[in-house]
Amino acid sequence: PSLIEFYECENILLSGFTVKNSPFWTVHPVFSKNVIISNLKVFGEALNDDGVDPDSCEDVLIEGCTVQTHDDAISVKADRSGSRNIIIRNNNLLSGVNALCIGSEMSGGVEYMFVEDNKIADGKHALNFKCNLDRGGQVQNIFIRNIEIESCQEAMFIFRMDYHGYRGNNYPTQFNDFYVSDIVCKEVLGKPFKIVGVEEKPINRLFFNNIQVVNSTDSSELKFAEELLFSDVFINGNSYNP
Repeated sequence: PSLIEFYECENILLSGFTVKNSPFWTVHPVFSKNVIISNLKVFGEALNDDGVDPDSCEDVLIEGCTVQTHDDAISVKADRSGSRNIIIRNNNLLSGVNALCIGSEMSGGVEYMFVEDNKIADGKHALNFKCNLDRGGQVQNIFIRNIEIESCQEAMFIFRMDYHGYRGNNYPTQFNDFYVSDIVCKEVLGKPFKIVGVEEKPINRLFFNNIQVVNSTDSSELKFAEELLFSDVFINGNSYNP
């Protein structure tokens, strides 16, 4: 079970305490509105021990938290109904998998998410947007800025469209209108950008500005993605504008 789960609630304040070793998602508000999650310390050690997972919620603020988990540190989900008006700021994140992500549950869609002034110590992926081709939905109007990343293993910024699909792959998710700026990543052991959509529903309208990857050991991968704009993006000291 989740450790803390509010279901169909309003006006929730979770502030200033420590939670450890949840057997599943640690803080999981569902179908809720007006949620503030501030100054928490979340520590986990188990598979599927996500730190903070607002799910099908509206008007959510996550700030000032320290999250260190085996699985996702913060993951915004939207199972059945949408998540919107989400602010994630001034957090310190460390994950064995994804530091900050949207998905993979997203049939209800996610929109108007604002991410700023966060620090990511480590993770397989720093920023991950994941779904499978059965869940549908739309993810749009995502704003990310002022992120400091120490290290990530496989990708700094990734879209993954094939996350555990089982039912025919007939309902791909639409991703569009992402605005990403002012990111410094010291080290990527894999790909800086892995933006791979599907042919029948390409990822589109992504804007990247003022991004620096100091050290990367692999090249980026872009496929089935349209209307991408890279401005002042540097990888290993070289300007990147595919």
